[in-house]
Formats: sequence, structure tokens, C-alpha cells
Amino acid sequence: MSQLQLDALREKLLVAGVAPRHVRRYLGELRQHFDDLLHAEVGNGASREAAIQAARARLGSDESLANAMLAKPELRSVASRFPWLVFAVLPPLGVVVGFALVVIATQLVAINGGAYIPRQGFVAPAPAWLVWFLQGTMFAINFLVVPLLGVLLAWIAQRQRMKLLWPLLGMALLLMLHVHGLFRLDAQGGIRRGFSTVIPLPGLFGSVRFYWPIFLAQAALLCLPLAWLWRARSTTTR
Repeated sequence: MSQLQLDALREKLLVAGVAPRHVRRYLGELRQHFDDLLHAEVGNGASREAAIQAARARLGSDESLANAMLAKPELRSVASRFPWLVFAVLPPLGVVVGFALVVIATQLVAINGGAYIPRQGFVAPAPAWLVWFLQGTMFAINFLVVPLLGVLLAWIAQRQRMKLLWPLLGMALLLMLHVHGLFRLDAQGGIRRGFSTVIPLPGLFGSVRFYWPIFLAQAALLCLPLAWLWRARSTTTR
């Protein structure tokens, strides 16, 4: 079977929602079966070209091969069956949980290093290692977490050939939630840091604050996975 025929069948199955792992296994089995049929035809005295045509005919049409997989709904991926969960619910939940874990982790590191006293706050002046640690953490939170989630959404959408609307929805929700962290040192060298979102969570995220520089930076960085997805989708549909 030619690679072009396999590509066409692969695209048909992925667009229909079959999980990529099942598609890979199925195509591998088809290649093996085709090779067996081809060897059998050649062994019976057929020419190479005639053997290829006969083996392809015995294997079945693309439609029949695709229908054999599409008749099994359990082979569909989670993203195909529940796109609202993968692209609308999990991204905002994931970023909130991720930020919460970072808050807890930074608190524990500071306590272990003797730079934070529970119910009192950070000691002043703050040690240099803690300042560097928190600055790096804030940078990662503000400029890496949301874009990396955007990359994940774009990869899932391309891998499963989902409509562009779904990853766009997930990225828009991440931007609208606008979870971010702010960090500064006061005149006494004390640390002032906080985490904010448009949906305040008492004890975790502070009051609602919309910080345009971070918002615009996250929006610009999310354009990168979108551009990759657009290019990959254009290449696939050629």
C-alpha cells in the first residue's frame, strides 16, 4: 500500500475522532497484512505490479477499511467525545490548580529556609536567594504557564484534527481568567507578593486585579501555538 493511501486513511480516521494510538496500530496491522498478501501473490507467480494491485484489492477499499474502525465507538478519543471537557473545563481548572501548587511550594520553600513565618509573613530584609527564587517563579507563572497550556491545547487539536474553535475557546478562557502573580520589595527589604485572578479565591488568590502588561504578554505568546496550529492545519489539508 502506498504511503499516500495510508495518509488518506489516517486523516479520515483522525477527523472521525478515532484516537491516534488506535490509528497507528491499525495502520501498522494493515501494512503487515498487505505485505503478507503481496508476498503470497508474488509467490504465486504474479508480476510485481499485478501483485500490488491484487493485494490491494484483497485488502479492501479505503471506505471499508475506515468503516471497520468507525463501527467501534469505544475507539474514539476523549477529546473527540468530550471536547467541552478537554478545551473548556480542564484548561482553566489546570491553570488554577497549577498556580495553587506554586503558591504552596513557594511557601514551603520559604518556611524551610527560615525566610517565612506562618501567620506573620516573610522576614525582612529578605535573603537574596529567596528574592531570586520568587522572581524566577513569578516569571515562570506569568509568562510560561499559560503559553505552555496553549501549546498543549494546540497539540491536542492538531493530533486529533479538532476544529480550530476548540483550542481557541480554551486559550480565550485562559486569558479571561487572567491568573498572574506580582512581586516587589518594600523600602525595608520585605517581600510583597501576591497572586490574583478575575475570580477571587479567599486564602489563595487576592483581590481582583487586571494587570494589562501581563495580559497582553500572555495573549502575544498564545499567538505562537495558534500560528503553528494554523500552519500545520494548512499543510494537512493540502
